[in-house]
Amino acid sequence: PQIAEQHRTWLVVTMPITPAWASRAKDYGRGDQADLLLAVEQLRTVERRAQAEGIQLRALSETQLAGVIRALQDPDQPLDQPIPAGMSQAFLPWDDGAPKHLIVQGSVRDWYTRTAYVRGTGLSGQELPPDFLRPVITAVQGSVPRTITTSINLVPAPRARRTAKSHAARDRASMRSEAERTVSDGSAETQAAGSYQRMQDLTPGSGINGANWSMAISYAASSPEELASANDLIGSATDASFITRLTYADRDHQTGLTTCLPVGLGIRAEKGRL
Repeated sequence: PQIAEQHRTWLVVTMPITPAWASRAKDYGRGDQADLLLAVEQLRTVERRAQAEGIQLRALSETQLAGVIRALQDPDQPLDQPIPAGMSQAFLPWDDGAPKHLIVQGSVRDWYTRTAYVRGTGLSGQELPPDFLRPVITAVQGSVPRTITTSINLVPAPRARRTAKSHAARDRASMRSEAERTVSDGSAETQAAGSYQRMQDLTPGSGINGANWSMAISYAASSPEELASANDLIGSATDASFITRLTYADRDHQTGLTTCLPVGLGIRAEKGRL
């Protein structure tokens, strides 16, 4: 059976427990209760800022979240069907024996699933339009169930300015070196222009902080043959979305799939992995 395409958006807010967080939490008391009160305040701030931009947020209960996570693994499942047992039944069994895909054992059939990552260096160096991901979100030819996750880790402005200054100096040096060796194809100039723009954006007093951006896309098909076709369709859509390189999670697609799910319960970030 064909899967009707639906477009939904979920927001996961992560709050690292840092020394700055611990210091702020002292204003609310001690222990877990203080952390909880501070987290509630932060979430209310996020909600207010979203509303100011015309975005309405609705919190999910544990049973609703479990239903969403299950449906994102098994496209035959409805997205709005809560799981009464909650997170204990949110994850489906899978077979990770193949290096280039994961087989998720769905309610009706197996789903052959692949995940790819996009780092900042996997994007075109040119200035991107606000809707640069539209082709891969809404314009994939054919019916390819997919989940796209973008992660934005905020970087304090002073640290972001230092990084931008270093990148700008590196790009200027690279552009001079390339000019001395060969006729430029324009890529070095584009990269340097991007570094300069970041310097301008992060000017003291602008109120702008830095951000580390990354993306993952997980997609599924009901057979190896359909998965091969989906690889080509997703590749064409990402090309149109200014994505220059996909890094597949081969031999670790179970981690890749989990990365694409809106899980925010007890997940700890480590370098290069969850």
